[in-house]
Amino acid sequence: MFQPQDNLIHVATLNVRRLCTRDRLVKLQEALKNTYVDILAVTGLRWKGTGIMDLHDSDYRFFYAGPEDNKGPSGTGFFVSARMLPFIDTFQQEDDRISRQVHPLLLGDFNAKLGKKENEFECSVGPHVYDDQRNERGQLLSTSVSNYRYEL
Repeated sequence: MFQPQDNLIHVATLNVRRLCTRDRLVKLQEALKNTYVDILAVTGLRWKGTGIMDLHDSDYRFFYAGPEDNKGPSGTGFFVSARMLPFIDTFQQEDDRISRQVHPLLLGDFNAKLGKKENEFECSVGPHVYDDQRNERGQLLSTSVSNYRYEL
């Protein structure tokens, strides 16, 4: 895994659209090998219960929380890099869709479409975009991120 040369925490979110087998988890783990993401939040996870899994041949630990049966809503999961593991004390499920730790970190896509940068001074939006158009939630997210000097 690439180790960043700064003290920033690199986070990302991904809707895995019903990732429900270990084979697919392994494929996602393989895709993470060439990234420098410290925490990857995954939504749309179809795993039952709550648990923690050390991944074979990986610099990540996988935390997951979902419904007790497959009739409930999709759950959530987190890939946490070895660099961040010392900072995690506990992991608990609040409900089927919300997991919590002592130092909360809010992750999700917020149904926001950021689109491309609106001007050359905007530094919160990266170079890779899915859609050129920005919606109202995207504008709110971009403004909030800029105000707190975060990056997306």
